[in-house]
Amino acid sequence: MKKLIAIFLVMVMTLAMFAGCSSKEATATNPPETAGAPAAEKPASSEETAGDASDMSDMRVAAIFTGPRGDSGTIDMVCNVLEKLEAENGLQIEIVEGDGTNDVAKLTAAVMDTADEGYNMILSTGTMADVFRQVGPDYPETTFCLYDTTFDFSTYDGDNLYCANFLQNEGAYLAGMLAMSMSKTGTIGFIGGMENANICDFMWGYVEGAKAVNPKGIIAISFTGDWMDSAKAKEICLTQAGMKADVVYPASGPSQEGAYEGAAEAGIYSIGVDVDREALYATSNPDWTEHILTSARKCIDAAVERTIRLYAAGELKMGQEALGIAEGGVDLCLDGNFKTLVPEDVQKTIEDTKEAIANGEITIGTAIGATADEIAQIKEWAGKAE
Repeated sequence: MKKLIAIFLVMVMTLAMFAGCSSKEATATNPPETAGAPAAEKPASSEETAGDASDMSDMRVAAIFTGPRGDSGTIDMVCNVLEKLEAENGLQIEIVEGDGTNDVAKLTAAVMDTADEGYNMILSTGTMADVFRQVGPDYPETTFCLYDTTFDFSTYDGDNLYCANFLQNEGAYLAGMLAMSMSKTGTIGFIGGMENANICDFMWGYVEGAKAVNPKGIIAISFTGDWMDSAKAKEICLTQAGMKADVVYPASGPSQEGAYEGAAEAGIYSIGVDVDREALYATSNPDWTEHILTSARKCIDAAVERTIRLYAAGELKMGQEALGIAEGGVDLCLDGNFKTLVPEDVQKTIEDTKEAIANGEITIGTAIGATADEIAQIKEWAGKAE
């Protein structure tokens, strides 16, 4: 009966499957006046850790996704950490891959089937938020966890849902600082995927970080409009290189690979996103990796492991949690090419800036909750040599 009700509900709901400013004192310049607010408050303590929960043999965790593995990003990170905990701690896991069609009825049935099997915890990304909102309250003994999104808990009739969003604007700020510090032309590039709030949040932080280094610097901004179109990302990269951009930062889903290819072809630098791209492509595309300065990591794998360990220790708190630099949710890769290609004074500046962000001396604007006009102002500011 629950399945029939849920399937009826999903037929009438709209599912948005692809939804991945202020400065206190330390930025070199101030962005245009905005009213953007943080997506969620950070936890009261950044030192919260789980207790000793090394034996997880009695714990069952399932992950359900709208698409298959192989995204070199969020899905792969979640799956990898589950398999690590299975091997090292005896965690019982189930991974349910979607076919990418975003069939709401099929996804809802998959969540319900999994919950009916008695899993302690079911994990997914923000693309499953509406499905979890409908199904979760019917399974109060199951803990539902969403990553890389924010959730309106006023619409949720239950107390068994945890949601973590990642402050990608903080990681992107460091990427922007590094890009402009390494630029010889004073022009750098940003390549987004679909122009939504999450991707604009990357853009916002990147622009602020670049302008903190060089207020007269130019940030060329373009969007592929398609998560999968790597040819378009490469085309944009080469176009930006023709505009004298000598460092590019793609936040465009799988299409980003075209940007790394384009950067190598144009002989300019790139900065990876979400995972360590230098390490990822070391064998398959070593010519790309020679041009990847670093990657702005979104540490979803660490966040998932932290969640599971907190749950195992009985310490996981339901509700929204924002994970930034202070919480280890985002970071730059500080090894590899970063160590060999980036001058020591720039490395020191990046480290000092990380500390300043973590302790609240620097706050960074966000596109989450911002208006279209405010985002347009950031784009306009990016193209101005002040």
